[in-house]
Amino acid sequence: MRGKNDVPSVFLTLCRIGEMSRQEIDDSWSKITDKTFLEFSRWLIDETKLSDSQAVGLQKLVEAPQGEEQKALGQLVQTFSPDQKQQASAKLLSSLVANLQEFYNTLYQGKTMEQKQVIDAFLKSKEEN
Repeated sequence: MRGKNDVPSVFLTLCRIGEMSRQEIDDSWSKITDKTFLEFSRWLIDETKLSDSQAVGLQKLVEAPQGEEQKALGQLVQTFSPDQKQQASAKLLSSLVANLQEFYNTLYQGKTMEQKQVIDAFLKSKEEN
């Protein structure tokens, strides 16, 4: 969904607190976004009733080169009805949140008490903003 250097700053900071290298951070973000897109694509295929033109857009999304997924997704979403847009947005967001939560749980489990306290304080400060 994003390029290598487009890791969101909150994710980047959280990973740095967890003492991850930049390569580990980039790999983790890539895995999260790839998994989210895969789940979203499967949902589109299995759960929605796409028209023929929308199915073509989905095919372009699935075949999009890495880094071009967002453009292909935007083109596909332009063909959606308002209800389809709302459902797709909700599904994409819920999938991303679930994948981020899974990552966070794994990251958090392997940390010392001090690291956990720093992570908790950082996340709490982000909630307040």
